[in-house]
Amino acid sequence: MKTSHSSGSRNLREEIGLFLRIVRLGGALSPRCLPIYISNALVEALTPFINIVLSAQLLGELAGNRETSRLTILIVTIVVLNFIFFIMRYALQRYIEVLVVELDCLLGVHLSRKTMSIDYEYMEDPKTLDMHQNVLEARSQLPSRIESQMKLFGDVLKSTIQLIAAVGLVARLITLPVIGNYSGILSFIDSHWALFALGTVICLTFYTNTLAVTAQAKAREAFVEAFRRPQRKNLFYYYLFDNYHIGKDIRLYNAQEMLADDIQNLRSQLNTATTLQMRDPLPLTSANVGLTAICSGVVYLYICTKSLLGSIAIGEAMLYIGAINQFSIALNSLGSSFTMMRTLAPFSKYYFDYLDLQPVKPRGTIPLIHQSTSDYHFEFKNVSFNYPRSEQLVIQNVSFTLEPGKRVAVVGMNGAGKTTIIKLLCRLYDPTAGQILLNGIDIREYKYDDYMTIFSVVFQDYSLFAYPVGESVACESTYDDDRVWHALKDADVADKVRSMPLCLKQYLYRDVSREGYEISGGEAQKVAIARALYRNAPVFILDEPTAALDPISEFQIYSTLDTIIGHKSAIFISHRLSSCLFCDDILVFHHGELIQRGTHSRLLMDVSGKYHEMWQAQAQYYQDEELSLNRYRGG
Repeated sequence: MKTSHSSGSRNLREEIGLFLRIVRLGGALSPRCLPIYISNALVEALTPFINIVLSAQLLGELAGNRETSRLTILIVTIVVLNFIFFIMRYALQRYIEVLVVELDCLLGVHLSRKTMSIDYEYMEDPKTLDMHQNVLEARSQLPSRIESQMKLFGDVLKSTIQLIAAVGLVARLITLPVIGNYSGILSFIDSHWALFALGTVICLTFYTNTLAVTAQAKAREAFVEAFRRPQRKNLFYYYLFDNYHIGKDIRLYNAQEMLADDIQNLRSQLNTATTLQMRDPLPLTSANVGLTAICSGVVYLYICTKSLLGSIAIGEAMLYIGAINQFSIALNSLGSSFTMMRTLAPFSKYYFDYLDLQPVKPRGTIPLIHQSTSDYHFEFKNVSFNYPRSEQLVIQNVSFTLEPGKRVAVVGMNGAGKTTIIKLLCRLYDPTAGQILLNGIDIREYKYDDYMTIFSVVFQDYSLFAYPVGESVACESTYDDDRVWHALKDADVADKVRSMPLCLKQYLYRDVSREGYEISGGEAQKVAIARALYRNAPVFILDEPTAALDPISEFQIYSTLDTIIGHKSAIFISHRLSSCLFCDDILVFHHGELIQRGTHSRLLMDVSGKYHEMWQAQAQYYQDEELSLNRYRGG
């Protein structure tokens, strides 16, 4: 998904709207966020004006009556207020330091919840994957992180408050009377035209500052575009080198040189991109600096001349000089913040494009409460399916029924559509055409969450969480120890868990805990089977459930499952056709079509059929396996 970074292609209202949404998101993530940033903006904005006003009064008193008591009060007031505001600023900054970490963590949790809640078809959609990658890129760059954008909100608020305060203080200048009859330059300075000229210079300074910041923003946009590709690979390397499981492949295949060369090329690309960001619009910057200096000189000349002519007192002169300087600073700062807001708009859009993803599958309204195991009758009725953004049909006009309480094997060559059938049955995807019925009702009519609870599934590409064993099996932080041990025993992995130092409290893998236990592929697969057994759902689905197991362990698992499942329905997907010996019915798929169906013995009788061909191709394997099983049985 290509997103333009050109400010000219974006709508100003949309950019302001995105910025305000980021601010609201920050406030929603942390209730104390907005009050703290608003309070900090108020304190930082008003601190200079307190010193300007009180210092002007102090100077006025020194130039006037010089009353000791009043001078003392003013000095004490300056000291006390500065102390109070310093403490407030210090406390607020400490809070903001905590918020910086908190907001990033809370946004990460918010995005993770979104990822876990969106429909599964999004997870394999290239467009969605690109959107997710854009979010990662936005979070990896400091200016576009949410805490940086909240700081920008504080800067905008601070500048706005300073502008209002400065205008309030200098408003009296507009009404000052012309008190003398002068000629030449003094006549001009003592007129309202001088004030107009002063405002013109300030506005011109603001304009050149905006142009300079805009040019810098464009340089940054060019940098971002050049940085995107190498940064995406850079994020990949973060994953690569943090994932210690990949270390063995790097070493065994001597991939160090290849990776080192690629990293060197990546560094060169990053350096090239960085030079784009370092480009500075020197003429504009020089003009802005020069106009800022001229503006300051004009301010001092105007105020000092008015004071010399007697229009304003010395104390007032200091007040107006400080107020006008603050006005100029705030105006330039607001221009810079506004330009930065526009620059960050695409990154804000990355967040909301992802967060605004809506469910695409119907949720249904019919409740589905666990019934007797004999009450689940499934039917595929002329089902076809192609994956998102692909026109190739993976499943073509498939029809069959799954009877309650039966053991069904789904077999076929790689790419035959076996796992896709299971994804459709579990509503990870919905059919492109046709219907899947449960007890005569389209499964899309049932409440989605209710429907999902009737399956215990072990996919071929299963994932175990780097949690303690008990939580990994139960998928809950609180669980029934006896049920967990029973499931582990049935999956033939209880003894292994008992040998671990912390048993059910033992963390799996070292992703979270340094003392995590690294289980083998076969052990992990058994734990995954135990997780399915613990759920005890009416329908068991096992996709290559014994791929990492030896023949004896496979025999044990199938024998145990056959007993445990009892009258429940079970669907097995396996390349090793020995699983079919345990099944009542076998579905043979080829190129997305159901080409054969029957029992093991019946399908073997069809010597021209695909099942017979597959069985014969694995016949030697089964002979060796039979010897192993006989040894296990004691035969």
